[in-house]
Amino acid sequence: MYSLWIFAMVSATLCILEFIRKRRSPTPSKFSHLPLPPGPKPEPIIGNLRQIPLQGAESKYTEWSHQYGDLLHLRVFGQPIVVFNSYEVAKSLMDKAIYASRPKLVMVGELMSWSMSIPFAPYGETWKRYRRALHPHMQKNAVHRYWNIQTAGTRKFLQNLLDTPDTFFDSLRLKASKEIMDSVYGLKVTSVKDKYLWQMEESIRNLETAVFPGSFLVDTFPQLMYLPNWFPGGGFKRTAAEWKKTNESSVTVPFEKVKEQMSAGVAAPSMTCSMLETGDYEDEDVKWVCGSLYSAGIDTVAETLHIFFLAMTLHPEVLQRAQAELDKVVGTQRLPTMEDRPNLPYIENVIKEVMRWIPVGPLGIPHYLTEDDQHEGYRIPAGAIVFTNIWAISQDENNYVDPKRFWPERFELGKAAGKEPLHPSAYVWGVGRRTCAGRYWAESTLFITIASVLATFDISKARDELGNEIEPERGMLHGLVNRPKPFKCSIKPRSQAAATLIRTVGSEDE
Repeated sequence: MYSLWIFAMVSATLCILEFIRKRRSPTPSKFSHLPLPPGPKPEPIIGNLRQIPLQGAESKYTEWSHQYGDLLHLRVFGQPIVVFNSYEVAKSLMDKAIYASRPKLVMVGELMSWSMSIPFAPYGETWKRYRRALHPHMQKNAVHRYWNIQTAGTRKFLQNLLDTPDTFFDSLRLKASKEIMDSVYGLKVTSVKDKYLWQMEESIRNLETAVFPGSFLVDTFPQLMYLPNWFPGGGFKRTAAEWKKTNESSVTVPFEKVKEQMSAGVAAPSMTCSMLETGDYEDEDVKWVCGSLYSAGIDTVAETLHIFFLAMTLHPEVLQRAQAELDKVVGTQRLPTMEDRPNLPYIENVIKEVMRWIPVGPLGIPHYLTEDDQHEGYRIPAGAIVFTNIWAISQDENNYVDPKRFWPERFELGKAAGKEPLHPSAYVWGVGRRTCAGRYWAESTLFITIASVLATFDISKARDELGNEIEPERGMLHGLVNRPKPFKCSIKPRSQAAATLIRTVGSEDE
């Protein structure tokens, strides 16, 4: 009891000091005279804390935008938060270098070492080195070197769908994992129990726990990080030390394996190999650049494909039109290839609509403003945590007619009318200088997977024992990314010929 009292007193003192620090007037700037953007009225001390939902904050920000506008200001314990609720505002501001950094996430960044990874690294020389190292391997005209890996992974996935359709999402996640590991490290993995995947998945689970709002008080009051491990209430530091060890091991073990294979002359071609062979980068940089790609890509790719299966379950008319295009362009005697992509415009529109309909990263990763800025007469304060509300952009009626509807035709009809809707790639991968570096790799695997599944399978609502359709639950689970709640669907080969084609092509790849 006494130790708890000590912890409470020390925590309260540190919290008060942190609150005072955040409330102190910053150094005046040329924008100091301007008013802050509008937003809901804050409460004393805690600010807007109780008004921001722990889950689904993007929906609340979108609701507030109808009252306060596209530029929203909030405050939590003295920390300013600014939300951009339209693409126009985000695009006009996020290209500036002063928006390119990340907030100091104490638990995740400082204590768990995620600040060493590309997504969470602060803007500066280290981050710039990372991006320079990554650019030659992930730019648009370079990702073709991974097409064979993505195609082979997709064909194996089709076999898994044929054999165990009820576990389609587990197969999806394994598919994405295998393709990332092969592209980045040249390592072949066959199961989620593989030692490389197991560590990386555990590290991501720890990250999801740590970034969830309210999980650790130290993120609200960073002064708590100076408590010693043994001090009452210092258990979070012991947890962080364990999770840091897992995180660092997850990027070190596969990296060292590639170096070992290179020394023995048996390394498969990979991004890691290419970076090391140039001799242009320090080992530590290569390790963290390559290690960042799994955590940055696995959930985005797997959950986007998860949403695709949900969309096809609910919209048979879209599935049928997509299949008709595939039958006309590709035929039924072979599977789609990457080279077919320019000739499949409706498939492209399906992919666009999947990304737009339910963006997996509705708020993206927060940015940090390093200097005062202004927009249309409002001051955006230095030190603000800045969010681009990707959900609001995707549901904006100025961008899309009837935005709640899943309707791929919106893109072709808009183009024909001379007003093509905003391409989701303009914002779902981020806006500004920290746009996802792996987006072209991700879009390639989305294409080959979606086209191949539609060419060979019918997807529809599952039925119960009485033959009644089971309506999928449409809610989302919120975490590091948004994901559909578990749902059942029927996945069956379009024909016996389609099943035979999958088996034949699969045996050729083995």
